Amino acid sequence: MLARDGALWFAHSRDYRIHKRTPEGDTLLVFAMPNRFMPVPRSEIDSLIVLFAAQGRPVTPANFNEYRRLVLRIVADNAGHVYVFPQEDGVPLARPSTCSRSRACTSAE
Repeated sequence: MLARDGALWFAHSRDYRIHKRTPEGDTLLVFAMPNRFMPVPRSEIDSLIVLFAAQGRPVTPANFNEYRRLVLRIVADNAGHVYVFPQEDGVPLARPSTCSRSRACTSAE
């Protein structure tokens, strides 16, 4: 994501870290997110290889990431907050939780 100050926010699936860099490549900020690496199943890669080959664009398994991307979207506001929206495709669903102002969040029973 391109920030208003011209810096670039990005994440890489290899280390699950969020980076902010200037257009010149200077690192301004790096932070990590709690994560669990999600490998891309070989069957998905094989399906994509067949699809690309049918389009006349031969590729090999080396052309694909080993892990699913963690970050779907990064948004920064004018107050300096950074919001990171995780990728949810292929992520096991958690049990719903119940939260209220008078009660802490707990797993649904």
